[in-house]
Amino acid sequence: IEVTLRKSDSLEIAIELMKKFPNIRFGLGSILSEYEYQKGVDAGFNFFVSPGIVKDLVSNKVKNYIPGGETVSEFMRLDDNGYKIIKFFPSNLAGGEKKLVSIENIFKEIMFIPTGGINMKNYMDYISLKNVLCVGMSKFDEWINIYLFK
Repeated sequence: IEVTLRKSDSLEIAIELMKKFPNIRFGLGSILSEYEYQKGVDAGFNFFVSPGIVKDLVSNKVKNYIPGGETVSEFMRLDDNGYKIIKFFPSNLAGGEKKLVSIENIFKEIMFIPTGGINMKNYMDYISLKNVLCVGMSKFDEWINIYLFK
């Protein structure tokens, strides 16, 4: 489960959830800086997700970090830095499933996690694509992302 850092008390809530449900892997989302990443590492989170690219994390090739992108140039930069899983955000505004279909033969080794505009009505349009690992949907007042895998 990814808890996004969209509210002032998101980190504290995420820490409490982690304590209450120790058998669930929790990650932090909406990571915008190396500082936020390090606070999450210090608190014991398993993975970290950004809506875009945090330059220092990508440059250091951080393993438990999933950067985001929406353009072909961003996908190329992340691929050059060894990232084979990329959050595609905001998918509905950046071309959606049609964009992912159009680039599947260009980025053959990259798997995407589309988020942004994914819901129970359209998630199967995404999850059925060969270059989609899973989809993310926001729940609980837009601060927890639930991932649905194939």
